[in-house]
Amino acid sequence: MQSLKSVTTKHIAILYSPFSGNGKGRKLVHILGEILGQNNIPYTPFENEWPDNFQNYDLICLCGGDGTFNYFVNKYSKTSVPLFLLPGGTGNDFYWNLYGKKTASEQIQSIVDYATQKQTIEPRHVDVAYCKIDNSKIFYYLNSAGLGFDGEVLKKMKAIRSIGGHLGYLLTVIKVILQFKEPEYEITYKGKTIHGKFTIINMANSPRTGGGFLISPEASSFDQQLNLLYCYVPSIFSRLSILSAVEKGKHIRNKKVVYLPTEHVVIKARQSVFSQLDGELIEGREYEIGLSDRKLDIIC
Repeated sequence: MQSLKSVTTKHIAILYSPFSGNGKGRKLVHILGEILGQNNIPYTPFENEWPDNFQNYDLICLCGGDGTFNYFVNKYSKTSVPLFLLPGGTGNDFYWNLYGKKTASEQIQSIVDYATQKQTIEPRHVDVAYCKIDNSKIFYYLNSAGLGFDGEVLKKMKAIRSIGGHLGYLLTVIKVILQFKEPEYEITYKGKTIHGKFTIINMANSPRTGGGFLISPEASSFDQQLNLLYCYVPSIFSRLSILSAVEKGKHIRNKKVVYLPTEHVVIKARQSVFSQLDGELIEGREYEIGLSDRKLDIIC
C-alpha cells in the first residue's frame, strides 16, 4: 500500500460557523479535522474569523447550512478555489440539491480522496443569483428568494431553530397560514407586468427550501436560469392544500399557481415587505432578482 506521506496533498481551508445546526457544524469540523490529521492532509480551520482570500489554499471545505453558504457567497465576490460542502445546518437544502442523500461521513471520505488525489473530480460551475433591494443594496444567493409569506415565516425562526429542520418549519408555516395578509404587488418579467395580491412569490435556483419543501421542483443550479413561482390563495383551506402539495412538489400542477423559468424579474410592493434569501431575512419595497455573472466551482 502506498504511503500517504509520499502523495502530494492539498492544503484545505475549513470554514464553518459554531452556531450552524445548533452546533452540528462544529462537531462535523472536529471529525473532519481528526480524519485529515490521520491522513497527513494539511488544513486550517476558521470559525468566526474567516480569511480575506484563499491564495494559500488548494481547496475550501465549507461546513454549515444554507445560511453559512449564503454568507460565503456574499463575503467572497471572487474565488477560483474549488469547494466541498458539508451538511452542518438545520435543513441542508442546498447540500441536498448538490449531493442528494450523501451522508456527512461519505462526504468526508470524498474530501480525503480528493485531497490525496485518489479521486479526480472536476468542479461544476454552480449558478449564483442576485437580489437588488430598493435600487441600492445587492445580495447574492444560491437556493431561493421568497417574498411576503416566506419572509413572515422567517420572522418566526425561533420554532425552526429550537425544534429543528422540516418539523420546525412546518409548524411555523401553519401558524403564518392562519394570520397572513397578502400585500399588493407589481411583478414584471418577460416583457409583461401583472398587478395583484399574492400569497407566495418565489425565485428559485434549486428545488428545495425549509428543510425539505420542494417549492421549485424543476429548478436547477446548472441551467443558467431561475424559476419564478407566484400564486394567490387567500383562504386558509386553500393555503393548507397548497402547503400539503409543496412538500412533494405537486403544487405546480395547481391552476392557481404560476410557475415558469425566467432569468430576471422585478417585484414592487405597495409597502415594505419581508423576504428570505437562503434563510436570511431582508426587507424592502422593490426587488430586482436575476442571475449574476458569477459562478461557484463546487465539487459535486
